[in-house]
Amino acid sequence: MFSQLHPQLQIEINAEDRFIDPVEEGYDLIIRTNPKPTESMVGRRLFIDELVLVAAPTVKYPPAGGPVDAILMSRIGEVRDWVVDAGDGPVTYQPQPVMRLSSILMIQQAVQAGRGAAVLPWSLVAEEAALGRLAHWGHVINHRIEVWVLHASSRLSSPKVTSFVAFLTAQFPDGKLVISSKS
Repeated sequence: MFSQLHPQLQIEINAEDRFIDPVEEGYDLIIRTNPKPTESMVGRRLFIDELVLVAAPTVKYPPAGGPVDAILMSRIGEVRDWVVDAGDGPVTYQPQPVMRLSSILMIQQAVQAGRGAAVLPWSLVAEEAALGRLAHWGHVINHRIEVWVLHASSRLSSPKVTSFVAFLTAQFPDGKLVISSKS
């Protein structure tokens, strides 16, 4: 839609599951989750999302917690317990890594295939959960995702960056992500 509003702009989007230095690598702006404060970047928070523990309906659900086959990001070092609110209070699961993947979308696909459970953003799995294709085991306690649009603070923003940031911000007017089911 942005490209339709601004047909004179050439847009290039790169989806990377790695940490990049936007200034050094020549990006005008980046979208990052839970960015660490830095003097070289400024930006705006677009929305807040929740993390949830999900699995395929075929994966055995241990309602009292305990060990569970886990699909994790490959860059995660120390594996920590997952503490979720399943509706009746906190439940603790001990993730037992069975697969490590470098992409959140690959993790989602592995979960859908029934390989194990994973902690994923609610925005990514809400529709599949609503359709019964994923089992929602609970919301991760005290861990939200903030999604930010950032650009280098060392230079003034160009009009194209300013326009794109304004466009993105307008998509999330209350700083909330609206999830709608197509069903």
